[in-house]
Amino acid sequence: MSAALLGRYGGKWADRKGSLFVLFIGLLLMMLGQFALSIASGHVAWIVAACLVLVNVGMSFFQVSTTKVVSTTLPAGQTGVGLGIFSLTNFMAGAVSGAVISKMIDHTGTVSPFNPLAVPGAAAIYSNVYFGLIAVTALGAWIVYAVFGRKRAKRKRLSGGEAKAH
Repeated sequence: MSAALLGRYGGKWADRKGSLFVLFIGLLLMMLGQFALSIASGHVAWIVAACLVLVNVGMSFFQVSTTKVVSTTLPAGQTGVGLGIFSLTNFMAGAVSGAVISKMIDHTGTVSPFNPLAVPGAAAIYSNVYFGLIAVTALGAWIVYAVFGRKRAKRKRLSGGEAKAH
């Protein structure tokens, strides 16, 4: 529900501030939520639910902005195909990552949490999964910056002014 309510603001921000700005805000919210989930694993359910709000809102912002980046980056004749491939990639990534994470959680040995703030014990595997997702999200942010952020900074330097974001 929070993603549905706040997702509208992500779309408005993408129009005003640029898609890359909203994309990085979304990634930051996801990383903060994943860090909070890494700490909250093993605690009461309402704390975990509160942490999930950050992740869901961040994901909503990320999806709004990446859809806009894809649609504005591709030539007009390729936008439909590009958005279809984008949608298929999201679907496949969700399926594969779900399977991989499920297999990691099936690990039966005793695990110590990577996060020093996490509660040791049975919930440590969940804490470690969320901690690992922070690294994956940070890698995604770095890739987006390497592909789009550098181009934007270069355009801004060459034009001598403010370059319009995607």
